[in-house]
Amino acid sequence: MCQSLKIGISTGSTICFSSFYDLQIDPQKTFSTVEPTIGLTIDYLPFKSKKVSIVTGVAFVQYSNAFRIEGHPYFPHKEGFPKIKQKYDGIKIPLCLGYNFDLGKRIWLNASFGVGVLLIRRASFYEYRQEKIDENINGSDYSLEYGFGFRSIEKTRFCLESNFGIQYDISDKVNIGFSLNYQQGIQPILSSILTFKVINKTNPFTLNGDSYVTSKGDAISTSINVNYRFGREAGLDKRQKKRG
Repeated sequence: MCQSLKIGISTGSTICFSSFYDLQIDPQKTFSTVEPTIGLTIDYLPFKSKKVSIVTGVAFVQYSNAFRIEGHPYFPHKEGFPKIKQKYDGIKIPLCLGYNFDLGKRIWLNASFGVGVLLIRRASFYEYRQEKIDENINGSDYSLEYGFGFRSIEKTRFCLESNFGIQYDISDKVNIGFSLNYQQGIQPILSSILTFKVINKTNPFTLNGDSYVTSKGDAISTSINVNYRFGREAGLDKRQKKRG
């Protein structure tokens, strides 16, 4: 048995999703926001073939509950106020089982599946936000007055993880890669309550609304990573000897 370890640094962006339930309007809507991420990855390859790996690490993540007052019955299709976010952040620790596909002397494909633990900082988000936004929409002047608070926050949550990537060996010790990750939450992390008032100043009338916004940590992310391999045998050197 020949063991090796890869440690890397990754950076990228995350498209996270939240669900918006307007208590007066059906059906629910899903809003997405893009947030940055950075992390440390650890791949442990316990066997000589280096096909199977145990993948873990730590990533600093940011998610958000989002809403946008748009469309019927308030405005024409896809018109409305800008998207508003209630951001929160934390740490994600994945534990996945991976498999590596050797495509040549220097190129690897890899896939991994498992679970992740999300540790959310309660202090990372504002507990209540009250603002007013003025906007001209479809030729009329509007104001949006809203209060965005929270109903519950869970500091620890689990999620399902799947990751697909490609890596290129720069040398027998260093490689660079690109990965695509899908994350599926199991239970809500942040649940928010939104109360709002839409005021038409041009043709005076007022609409009042109540909504519920929640997120489970559902996200799609992309990242670029640089890895350094520790071990007596390096993958590139080993494959070159086989083909030599």
